[in-house]
Amino acid sequence: MKYVSLAIVGIVIMMLTMPTLYAQGQIPQIPSIKEVSGRYVNDNAGIEITFPAGWSGMEMPLIMGMGNTIAMAVVMPGGIKDPSSVSPTGPMIMLNVTVIEKATLPSIKDTQFGKSDERVKEPECKLLSFSNKSVNGVNGIVVEVECEVEFDGKPVTMRAKLFNASQEKDNTIRSVMLLLASTVDKYSSYVGDFDKALDTLRISNARSMDISQSISKDFTQEVSVDGQNIPLNIYSNSDVKNLRFDAGSKTISFNVEGEGGSLGITDIYPNNILKGPYIVTIDGEPAITMQITKPDSGEEGIRILYTHSIHEIKVVGTEVIPEFPIAVLPILALITGIAVFMARGKGMYGS
Repeated sequence: MKYVSLAIVGIVIMMLTMPTLYAQGQIPQIPSIKEVSGRYVNDNAGIEITFPAGWSGMEMPLIMGMGNTIAMAVVMPGGIKDPSSVSPTGPMIMLNVTVIEKATLPSIKDTQFGKSDERVKEPECKLLSFSNKSVNGVNGIVVEVECEVEFDGKPVTMRAKLFNASQEKDNTIRSVMLLLASTVDKYSSYVGDFDKALDTLRISNARSMDISQSISKDFTQEVSVDGQNIPLNIYSNSDVKNLRFDAGSKTISFNVEGEGGSLGITDIYPNNILKGPYIVTIDGEPAITMQITKPDSGEEGIRILYTHSIHEIKVVGTEVIPEFPIAVLPILALITGIAVFMARGKGMYGS
């Protein structure tokens, strides 16, 4: 599931930008488009959903740059006449099924149709929320992002909510995504319709999804606490640099960096060094976090989620953990060694 977790924000960007491309005539018009409203079933994609009352649209043509897409349906309040009538600012609900072994969608600039016109600029997005969700027995994740985009040369603030799940069908691993996109001022008026539609989504041959499979880098380092070197376990899909610990301010800080437009995930286990509760910030702003537990050791930690660029992360505790008794240190070293070995062998931790 590496590509699902890495490309989530990029796929949101692509979906937010695609209507603009239709409107600008960059995507050719294709006749005989299937209309969509109410209950929608696509046997080839293995999906079924009931779209909200009053929303209708069509199956979108699978055009150049979308070779991995199995199905795409878009609905809007009041309907859609043809692809060029899709409003770039929404509101719209889009259902997309894509083969993920070949999916490489970190940003709009890397898609075929994104290269043809410099007027289509890559949006700047920030992650608002991230959570796990089960829909009709299918475990997936829900992401909310807010993006600054341009339409007709004017800046527009868009908000999107995305449900993402995984599917194994016809000897392929697929990503199934349901997306709501709207201008930020209208988002609250339509998110309820999206949630109701999401509750009706059924996916055949669904498979378990674990975003921690993308956390493949081990950045465990030792920090000095009362003259003793204590291991601080950090795992990430970002590059983690400049790790610092300040006992006076009870703060662990470090920098993360990754490919722009992709989802960043860092797991940190500060309990050996700082006591909670913890305050986690990214560039001085409250971070989106999840509580996690290592399945092999039971150690509790924090999963930090963000959109990639260069960020400074700070974890502030309430009290520095006192020096460990000398007799305990060999046991701690043994446990840490086993944890590092398991991390390198499996490359992931579950939440």
